[in-house]
Amino acid sequence: MICKKLHGILTILSCIVKKPRWSFNRKTLIVIFAILCISALTSSALSQHGLSMLNLNMKTSPKTFDPRKAGDVYSSQMIFLLFEGLTKRYPDGSIKFAQAKSYTVSDDKLTYTFTLGDNYWSNGKPVTAYDFEQSWKDILDPKFPSMGDYLFAPIKNAESAKKGLVSLSEVGIKAVDEKTLVIELEHPTPYLLKLFTLPRFVPIHVELDRKNPNWAIQTGAQFVCNGPFLLESFKQNDQIVFTNNPYYRKRPFQP
Repeated sequence: MICKKLHGILTILSCIVKKPRWSFNRKTLIVIFAILCISALTSSALSQHGLSMLNLNMKTSPKTFDPRKAGDVYSSQMIFLLFEGLTKRYPDGSIKFAQAKSYTVSDDKLTYTFTLGDNYWSNGKPVTAYDFEQSWKDILDPKFPSMGDYLFAPIKNAESAKKGLVSLSEVGIKAVDEKTLVIELEHPTPYLLKLFTLPRFVPIHVELDRKNPNWAIQTGAQFVCNGPFLLESFKQNDQIVFTNNPYYRKRPFQP
């Protein structure tokens, strides 16, 4: 495979030399050859090991990797790759289950009960309904710096809690057990499942957050998420590197 790629490169260079459209000196051709060889060899090595790489360009660095605080477009793009909520919107516009595996709705359309699937954080621990409840209530805490609390308006007492008029315990977000999350609404909200696809509604690993409030500015094993990718490294205004999350919808926690 590699020999075929190198043969192709030599053919291309031969065409450039025989029928030049531009003026190339010897040094330029050597550089072109080196770049093409590196590209071919790297691509071949990645293919042989079943690996793939995608390079993306961003205009500026995201302001935060904490989904509770994100408000800019670039942060939201990163959160979509690192975290996952109850539901997910696909390229064709369809809304499908993500961390949730099913739900029921009351006859008056005011109470939604979600059942979570067997999902895991990138450290191997289970994603629970309590993670969702506490993550969302953090956003609705009057003292918490968040730009997206208005999105929770359909949820019972969400706006009043953010204004400090009622306690967070009166908000219509309740984890009944590790797998069951109950949402009470102010009024019927037909677009609720679509709303829950937004990055504001993804959970964080609450246990980690309470122990290490600075987790969102760290990388590697210290940055725990539940989406398809992990934050391997981050250099401000330079480079962000993601790798596959091996626990994404796959592995249980093994103590």
